[in-house]
Amino acid sequence: MRNIIVVDCISTGKNFIEDIINRGYNPIVLELQVADTDDGRQYNEYIHEGYKLINHDFEIIYEKDTLEENIEMVKEYDPLLIVPGS
Repeated sequence: MRNIIVVDCISTGKNFIEDIINRGYNPIVLELQVADTDDGRQYNEYIHEGYKLINHDFEIIYEKDTLEENIEMVKEYDPLLIVPGS
């Protein structure tokens, strides 16, 4: 099954998950790093609350520290598409 990666699965991204599954693909969420501040923690809680509204299973991968590490990680999934989810 081919993978489609949804980057920063927030508003539109939550809707993408079901659409991806209905089309026979495997959704993978790439969660971006957030600042270690009160605002960052609040944003992270908001994202995770949104995940609870998605009635399907999906894999979550996490942003790495460098662009090179992120490219290598994403390549391992051989995605058909990478779409923004916010």
